[in-house]
Amino acid sequence: MNTSFEMMQLYLAEFIIEKDPRTQHFAMIKDGPYSVIGYLTIVFIFVQFVGPFFMKSKPGFDLRPLMLILNSLIFAVSCAGMVIATM
Repeated sequence: MNTSFEMMQLYLAEFIIEKDPRTQHFAMIKDGPYSVIGYLTIVFIFVQFVGPFFMKSKPGFDLRPLMLILNSLIFAVSCAGMVIATM
């Protein structure tokens, strides 16, 4: 247990000291992993608790036609990319 905690501290210290200079202008990454963890925690709380509370009495959406269009578009673009790549 103690060695895994020490390893975690070592990795975090290395993460903070040896930053990638290409990511210094990224808002969520420049302060370390804590801002990303906080953001993901907020999203998780919203998805698991707040969203279902507000949508409890509302009917569900029928996304089947939209998903069919989206998947067809992705399939067509993928096929076009494969054809172009083999030329």
